Amino acid sequence: MKFEFATPDKPEIVSIAGTLGIDQDAVVGKMLRIWAWADTNSIDGACMNVTEMFLDRLTYQPGFAKAMRAAGWLKGQDGALVFPNFDRHNGTTAKARAMANRRNDAYRAGKKRAPKIAVPKAAPPPQASTEDEVEPPAPRPLPVVRDEFSDYHPPATAAHLESLLKRVNSLSPDWAKVHPSYEERRTLIGSAGSLESLDDETWTILTAFMAAVLPQGCGLWQPKTRSKFLQSPADVVAHAMEWNRNHRRARA
Repeated sequence: MKFEFATPDKPEIVSIAGTLGIDQDAVVGKMLRIWAWADTNSIDGACMNVTEMFLDRLTYQPGFAKAMRAAGWLKGQDGALVFPNFDRHNGTTAKARAMANRRNDAYRAGKKRAPKIAVPKAAPPPQASTEDEVEPPAPRPLPVVRDEFSDYHPPATAAHLESLLKRVNSLSPDWAKVHPSYEERRTLIGSAGSLESLDDETWTILTAFMAAVLPQGCGLWQPKTRSKFLQSPADVVAHAMEWNRNHRRARA
């Protein structure tokens, strides 16, 4: 992810720090958490299916999303948030542009420093006589049989991703019947950190929440597909926790 040396002193950083009463270095750290999460879960930073409450939880700072909006670094509404000018520093285009600039700078610097050295022409290879035996070409290596996730994540963690997928599938009887798509597998890798942080009690609450039939107009959202859940598991967890508190209160 591209990062500028001038970022800690940008007016937006100063504005957010003043609004929240925290230092600018803390704001930079929290913004990096948000940008890294958005870079993993979005291509262009538009129509992010999360809420301002989720951004506050992600940064461990109440009111952070509101301060971002006041500084001009957050637009849209809950369920369709937008990070303005996202492609300047994030996403595939920005990464490719930054890498290309770095390669060009290194090439120009090396070209200036490197002395010109005369390279002697290689002598032609000796001609083999007709009596010499010709060695047969080396056999091609056999193709490597890969597991489901080895093309998308280091093999050492492939088994762990399979375990996470089984746990996600346990939330709905229909999800286990559908093989994960390429995009779902990529999203699972991006959400692995959030899923690993959930303890057994939270998974139990999630399972009960997904099994509950919520009435219309209750304000809670249950993802109908596995893809929707993987895109914003933390948001679903927040709804599940709210439902669990209300459910306990009603039983009491």
